[in-house]
Amino acid sequence: MPDDGTDRAANSFSAMTVTASYLPFNFSYNFSTSLSSRTFWPSSGGSVCVNLRATGSTDPSYWMKQLKVDIYDAYPYPDAKVGPTVSYYLDGYYYGYCWYGLNPSHEHYFRLSKTWGPASLWGDGWAAPY
Repeated sequence: MPDDGTDRAANSFSAMTVTASYLPFNFSYNFSTSLSSRTFWPSSGGSVCVNLRATGSTDPSYWMKQLKVDIYDAYPYPDAKVGPTVSYYLDGYYYGYCWYGLNPSHEHYFRLSKTWGPASLWGDGWAAPY
């Protein structure tokens, strides 16, 4: 699914300014199709690890499905996908993956997405340097 920027709080063409976070940070999520995280600065070594779990859904069989996570470099516009798309199991346990080779002087964000049903999915997690 291409990144059209509609699920981010702000971009370089918006009058609103969103300040990037420094790692680590905790997050919670609740979405139906896709959701982008806050922007963040990767570690000085160019890495970020995203750990998350699903804690519920309006689809009772969600625990048999997967959630996909992509990392994007917010510069230049349009944003560039960095590294692989990673699938996380949705069985109530925390899973994590680390991306490397990120530009430490650029803001980044991760994007959660799913391709199954119109159901809402929610959970929590954290992002941290490696």
